[in-house]
Amino acid sequence: MASRGLASLAIVCASLAWAGYVFLHTIGDPTRAEDIATAVLEDEGSREELASSFALQIVRATGVDRSNIDLVEGAVAQALADPRITTDLVSAFGSAHANALGVDDPRPTTISPDVVLAAVTEQVAAVSPEIAGQLSAQLPEGVFPEITLPTFHPPGVDTARRVADSATGALALAAAALLVVAFALGERRRVLRRAGIWAVFAGVSWVLVPIGIVAGARAWASDADRIVEAAVRASVDGVAPVAIGLLVGGVVAIVLSLVPALWPERTDVMRRGSVVQGGPVGGHPYGYAPRVNPAAHPAAGRVGTT
Repeated sequence: MASRGLASLAIVCASLAWAGYVFLHTIGDPTRAEDIATAVLEDEGSREELASSFALQIVRATGVDRSNIDLVEGAVAQALADPRITTDLVSAFGSAHANALGVDDPRPTTISPDVVLAAVTEQVAAVSPEIAGQLSAQLPEGVFPEITLPTFHPPGVDTARRVADSATGALALAAAALLVVAFALGERRRVLRRAGIWAVFAGVSWVLVPIGIVAGARAWASDADRIVEAAVRASVDGVAPVAIGLLVGGVVAIVLSLVPALWPERTDVMRRGSVVQGGPVGGHPYGYAPRVNPAAHPAAGRVGTT
């Protein structure tokens, strides 16, 4: 019973440690939004999908002939790869996310559409000055307002991050120590199997859910699936390797726990002792006489036999 109780306590500690680890390496990471924005803008397929959407909006807003949409789309894609654009975008998202976690980030969180339009017009002008002039005339500077991402500190988030940062490692060590003690006390197959089942469930969601999200995007949002894929990949890249390790380790533990030859159990004789209760004997003060267990003492079992 002690072994089972310790194993249960170990699983509770492990679950809390895993939750803390996931939090610190996803939304609790002050650089995570910045990493996601960088991944999306650095991925060529993602930029093409963003460019396709932006180009359509620009053509509609300026009245440029739809036959030139490929030209505008190519210009937008090149503009999104321009360091002048990517630096501002990544910094804005990174600063907003860091501030939301209670980390003071002095970088501005303002995104200026004028900078993007200027870069697009510059790219178009290299191919068609006429269309570039049309873009400049229809979309003069200041026609789109600046976008400012919020910078606020939600109450409790900073505390949660600091608690997770300080407690996650200690909880993981406690879980490991409790499992070792539970394993040493007995019922080793049961302890190993419970630990393996926990590891499988802890890891499988962070292995399969990202795959499912990307598959869903490809099936129902094919015009943005590369954006989703890049964002998901950057979101879980700090968790996925550990999740895979948990999943594989859990499967191995479960398989090993199902091999009886690896875990010889104590016999009934060792658990119950070598003397068992005998049958009724007349004249005995308690009505019963002790009898030697033949399984423990084979020689005694042959006494009186022919």
